[in-house]
Amino acid sequence: YAPNYTPLAATDTHGGYIVDADVTGEVTESPQTVPTVDRIEETFGQRPAAMLADGHHATGTNIEQLKDRGVELFSPVAEQGPQPGNPALREDPTQPVPAEKREELPVNPQTKKIDKSCFVYDAEQDCYFCPEGKPLKFEKTKPEMRQGQKIMLKVYRCEDCGGCPLAGNCISTTNKGGRTVTRDEHAAARERQAEKMRTPEAKERYKRRLHGAETPFAWIKEVLGLR
Repeated sequence: YAPNYTPLAATDTHGGYIVDADVTGEVTESPQTVPTVDRIEETFGQRPAAMLADGHHATGTNIEQLKDRGVELFSPVAEQGPQPGNPALREDPTQPVPAEKREELPVNPQTKKIDKSCFVYDAEQDCYFCPEGKPLKFEKTKPEMRQGQKIMLKVYRCEDCGGCPLAGNCISTTNKGGRTVTRDEHAAARERQAEKMRTPEAKERYKRRLHGAETPFAWIKEVLGLR
């Protein structure tokens, strides 16, 4: 590790012009996304219609605030729920994952427990269903700081973990109650963003980011030798 600064550049993908640049002392770039758009508007008197940015910028806060400004964000975001290949992705989440498929449930590499992606969210009931088909109901709300931005988390807890065959692989030894999962206030916005980024149109438009965004840094490093 070493002291470091984070350089930022925004370019116009039509002509390749640098329209905004800054250097910050922060580790994360995401808090600078919306201010960058605001500075571009202040400088040129016009907001960009769309912004292409890497996945670090696709925070819930940025997605919502850019939407409020009428700027369409093209930025990949991690999928929230079970994906193809995950046995937790089933037609009826109130039914348990078949016993022969339990070993295929993804495990979180940090906690070594069944991953959150194995829990299916039901928007109508505002609850999650675990791989055993048991509901995790809303318990409380709590604040949390993520990438320099304060968000509110909704905590969902299972009240029926006793005797569960998956308990050993699901619940932390320090857990005083049932298994919990959280859902932040921008989860729905990220889900809509993920759905949009799966479309062929979004994928095609996002391809323009690589050349437009990285060319200035390639020039600085390779041509000017500033590494």
